[in-house]
Amino acid sequence: MHEKLYERPRRNLENPNGSFPYAPKTSPRGTPRTQLQAFNFTKNSIIGKAARGSDGYWNRIKKQICFIDHTPITMSGKINRTHDPQWRTPKQMKRFGISPSSHSSKNSTKYQAFTCMSWNSRAFHLHLKRRRKQKTWNAKPHYKLERESVTGAAVVEAIEMTLGPAMQEDGIKWVFADNDCKLHQKQVKDAWAKFGIKLYPGAGQRCWDKVEGSFPVDFPILMPLDRTIHHRWKNSKNGDLYSKFNARKSERKTTGGFINDTYNTWEDIPQETFQNSIQGCRKIYKTCYNNRGKITM
Repeated sequence: MHEKLYERPRRNLENPNGSFPYAPKTSPRGTPRTQLQAFNFTKNSIIGKAARGSDGYWNRIKKQICFIDHTPITMSGKINRTHDPQWRTPKQMKRFGISPSSHSSKNSTKYQAFTCMSWNSRAFHLHLKRRRKQKTWNAKPHYKLERESVTGAAVVEAIEMTLGPAMQEDGIKWVFADNDCKLHQKQVKDAWAKFGIKLYPGAGQRCWDKVEGSFPVDFPILMPLDRTIHHRWKNSKNGDLYSKFNARKSERKTTGGFINDTYNTWEDIPQETFQNSIQGCRKIYKTCYNNRGKITM
């Protein structure tokens, strides 16, 4: 059944068993190819073997691995409060309905944050620069944030400056990344090797280190940063990035304040949160292996 997933015609009245078309420029999740990749990853990778092994083996390996990923952040980011209680009169409800208390801008500038987590530590790098604007008649200094292109060289710089030393100090032996081709270049692999850390290969078509059993394509459930940490860091209502920055007075919503809140909220995440996310990988990897990659995402 799965082999003919994308050969089925569009569902309509004449063909009720057909499939809905996929959204443009997106790939379907859970195809037979990616499911096989996920199965081979949980079968052959060191973390997959540890997840299926004894408690002692898992407890030893989970402290020798780390995960890396990029996530976008923006100064106009807002938390969706659509489901919060709306204290309105029946007349107001009828006229305005229920609306979120704040809206985010879809056209705002997004900056890439390079995150890294392990059992006992974490590291963080921002791909941006803060520059002072050209002098004007106003004596008050104005600063702006400039996006940095995320290239292989930028990734290497982040590893050598921040991520590599932090993970080496923690005794990390393996680093796992998703299928972003910039994270699987030869120069990136060599940069990690300078700190005695091996980069696990990715299964993407453009990954330089692609081999059988690599990290699967389009399986965010296997990446704890994608699965829980990034959402917890940016969108929690209890003092995390967007809630803390939006709580500032308008005159204090500056570029410097945004950078400070970004670093401070990342460091304020309890280490137990990272440990729970990594510990949860064991059950997910077991389920993925037992079901040959056919798991719900």
